[in-house]
Amino acid sequence: MSATSSAKSDYLLLFRGNVWDRGLSPAQLQKVVSDWMAWFERLKEEGKCLGGHPLEDEGKVVSGKQGRTIADGPFVESKEAIGGYFYLTVADENEAIEIAKQCPGLEYGAVVAFSKTWGLFYLLALAFGVLAYTFWPPNQERFERAKNSILERDDHPWRR
Repeated sequence: MSATSSAKSDYLLLFRGNVWDRGLSPAQLQKVVSDWMAWFERLKEEGKCLGGHPLEDEGKVVSGKQGRTIADGPFVESKEAIGGYFYLTVADENEAIEIAKQCPGLEYGAVVAFSKTWGLFYLLALAFGVLAYTFWPPNQERFERAKNSILERDDHPWRR
């Protein structure tokens, strides 16, 4: 990639483990939480983090054909539990690694896993497929009606 290229890649940082903070004093916990929030805010200000959230310990698991099985969970070993995530948009994997190394919880046993996402490229490919479908002659009229009804809405961003 050239120095003038501005192509970005999307990565999902996953914070694994939900017991890394056990045994910390209240002062240590307050410091790591404050450091974590400062790290998150800095990444957002730099345009490298599009968002993120901690995850609650409880949830549901949907499985089976047509999602017929719904169970309490997920139940995984504490070291494998996902405690939260950040959605990054950065130059490359090396930058994602450098950001992951800055996680304030690492010092206390947190683990940061990450993976590249399909990101914008996937959405563009999906949009192209939708457009190809809509411009197939039998669907053009339906597409025009749907487009016009959306654009006529008062809360549509293009109307502001």
